[in-house]
Amino acid sequence: MSTRLRRAVAADVPALERLRPAGGQEGLVGVFADWPEETRDPAFLHVIEHGGAPVGFFRIDPAFQDRDPRLPEGAHGLRGLLIDAAVQGRGIARAAFTVLPGHLRACHGLAEVFLSVERPNTRAIRLYEATGWVSAGLPDFEGRSGPELVLRRDLAP
Repeated sequence: MSTRLRRAVAADVPALERLRPAGGQEGLVGVFADWPEETRDPAFLHVIEHGGAPVGFFRIDPAFQDRDPRLPEGAHGLRGLLIDAAVQGRGIARAAFTVLPGHLRACHGLAEVFLSVERPNTRAIRLYEATGWVSAGLPDFEGRSGPELVLRRDLAP
């Protein structure tokens, strides 16, 4: 089965609201049903499909630079990534990150993207680093649960 990324549409909302994090991840990632309305803009919301069904999502935050003045002007961030608990461990996140550069260039014209990840989430950090993310060279962000590592992904072909 193939994994692909696409922009979300309004009809995706019920499926996205059913997706849940795996046990132990509840404090690290939020569920879509809890997202404020202003973060659900379909222009920035993306669906991760596997076998033709939505199994995850993330959003691109065009105001990510507001998190820290040391980020480059116009920095966009990848936020709210969730892969449903029922399909974790099948390489879906790795497959999604493999096609992410081309997808974000096509959808948003980006040359790079940033994200922050809570330091205790070592599994996610290993995945990010294995798929091309590197340190952004910034001090940790202070997140709601503690320090967050800031990573950057070059999206050049």
